[in-house]
Amino acid sequence: MIKSDNGARSAAAYDDAARVAQYDAKMNLMHPNRVKMAEMVCAMLPFAAQEKLTLLDLGTGTGFLTAYLLQAFPHAHIIAVDGALAMMQQAQARLREKAQALTWHICTFQELARNTSDLPALDAVVSCFALHHLSAEQKRELYHAVLPKLRVGGWLLNADIVALPDTKIEARYQYLRCLGIQQRARQQLGEERTLAAIAAELAQLEHEDGDQPLPLEEDLRLLREAGFQEVDCFWKETREAVWGGIKLE
Repeated sequence: MIKSDNGARSAAAYDDAARVAQYDAKMNLMHPNRVKMAEMVCAMLPFAAQEKLTLLDLGTGTGFLTAYLLQAFPHAHIIAVDGALAMMQQAQARLREKAQALTWHICTFQELARNTSDLPALDAVVSCFALHHLSAEQKRELYHAVLPKLRVGGWLLNADIVALPDTKIEARYQYLRCLGIQQRARQQLGEERTLAAIAAELAQLEHEDGDQPLPLEEDLRLLREAGFQEVDCFWKETREAVWGGIKLE
């Protein structure tokens, strides 16, 4: 039984047209590895470009990862799931030329986990900067729910943030994170911001969004407990990582 409403809270936080309009610019400022992570998700999927795949994109957002997937697998059909209507509308505008390749599904991850009956057989489940809004319990429930919908040989790949709370390493990661934002704000926007101000803004943003990043080891463990095999981390830089597993039987 899900005890936290953070998934619904994070969906509501992004169902704001003004915020969504600035979302990609903000993400580029805060997450310079986003392109690398999307490319890694596509590279790890062991399918030929001409295959007619069915993919489930959890937390489509503005369609950033979805666009990379359709470029890598132009014959794929993608079921795009997001809990925020404003986000989905932005993604629909971004991907309007690929509309025939997409099915849009507005719901929270908790709602999806409770009812996957409408989902077809899937070749892969993917996500990018979305599942950190869930608690460990909610992630476990979602993984258990989507595993039966995967074909044998299907993959789950997650590109997201991880954390090491209350450690010196996490403190160093956060310092480097703020320093990078400071430098990119100066270069891209001509803005001068103190590290303290950036740290305070990030803390407030993560509180409002209900962020709950887990240590990478715990995320890998949750996938194994759900029944995924050959679970591994495929790429990592400080707090950002790409990991996943395969359904082998």
